[in-house]
Amino acid sequence: MGPTTDIGKGAGTETAAIEEEKQFIEKSQKLYRDIYQKRLTDEETIRRIVLVKKGDSIKLKVNRVMETINQQNIPILLVAKANAIGKLITITEISKSRLSESNPPIKLDQYNKIGKQVSKNKPYSSANRSLSGHNSKSVAQKNKRTLLNDLRIEDEKTFKLPLLYIVLTSNDSHLSVENWTHQAPI
Repeated sequence: MGPTTDIGKGAGTETAAIEEEKQFIEKSQKLYRDIYQKRLTDEETIRRIVLVKKGDSIKLKVNRVMETINQQNIPILLVAKANAIGKLITITEISKSRLSESNPPIKLDQYNKIGKQVSKNKPYSSANRSLSGHNSKSVAQKNKRTLLNDLRIEDEKTFKLPLLYIVLTSNDSHLSVENWTHQAPI
C-alpha cells in the first residue's frame, strides 16, 4: 500500500496537523525565551506558558494562571490561535480580575502581540453549520467540497491563522517587549 492510498492521505493529514502543533508550541517557547531575559531550562519555560485551545476548560486554565502567578513572581505567557483567541481573552480577564481582588491584591501588567501561523489544515470545522439562510453559492461550494472529499482529492489551500500572545507580569524588569502593546493594571 503506497502513500497515494486513502489511508496514506489520512495519515499524512494527521501527521501534518501534529507537526503544525509541535511548531506552534516550539514557537511559543522561543518567544518566551526571547522576551524573558533570564536563562531558563526547557521545563521552566514550559511551566510558564499556558496554551489555550478551543475545547479547554476556562476554569482549569484560570486556576493554572493563578497558581503560577501566586507561586512565583514571574511573567506568564498565554497563547492561542484561531478560534481559541476569544477563550484566551476571557481567561486573561478573569485571571486579572481575581488576582486584583485577592489578598494581597496582585496588579498585573499585560503585554499583547498578534502573530500568524501558516497551516495546511482547515482551521474551522464547517460540518456543524447548517445550510439554512445560506445562498445558493454557499450550497454549491459545500457540494464542491463534498465532491472533492468523496473523490479523495486534496485541496492544497493554505490558511494564515491568527495567533494571540499575552504576557502577564507584576514585574517587567526582565522583559524585552519593545514591539508589544501594553495594558497597565487598573
